[in-house]
Amino acid sequence: MKQSPKQPAKKRRAQLIKAAERVFARKGYAGATTEEIARTAGLTKGALYFHFRNKEDVFFAVVKEVNDSIARKITRALDEEANPEKAIEKAIQSAFKLIEDHKFLTVEFWQKAHTIRRVKDFLAEEHKNMQNQIVRFLQKSGDLKKRECDSFFTLLHAIFDGLMVRQTCYGGEDDLRGLSKQVVEITKLYLKKNKLKLG
Repeated sequence: MKQSPKQPAKKRRAQLIKAAERVFARKGYAGATTEEIARTAGLTKGALYFHFRNKEDVFFAVVKEVNDSIARKITRALDEEANPEKAIEKAIQSAFKLIEDHKFLTVEFWQKAHTIRRVKDFLAEEHKNMQNQIVRFLQKSGDLKKRECDSFFTLLHAIFDGLMVRQTCYGGEDDLRGLSKQVVEITKLYLKKNKLKLG
């Protein structure tokens, strides 16, 4: 297979990660091969092995890319929006958009991620970082105790995990925009009741 020698290494790596997302979505981890990932990217197997040691390495890169995208989009609203109510609404809407955009993230994908030690450890650390950032935001914006903020984060996380499973099972049948509005309203009611300074 011909490939441009002038193409920057960073671009080739990004191509391989995007191709791997598609292959893992179609075939699952077990069914995916490094050969198919390289072919889908329009590159050689040699190019893949220049960037990654093996299939597990490629998978870890996909998980990192997806996680970084999720973390950036959800936490950006908390950093950039001064109004707490709008910040929370934007963060929730971003999370719903990610569920829609990352339909390849099946239950099998996440199950596999938690069977590989370094991937599992990475996700646990990233989850803790996001929790800490959201908890700090909630504490700064109201009179909630840390324990209450941690509990609320766990509840929201459980809702989104459930929605991702639902999206995997029912596909496009769900009205994610409608569900997004409902979660925003439930969140506002809870936070107002708990003296968060909204509006």
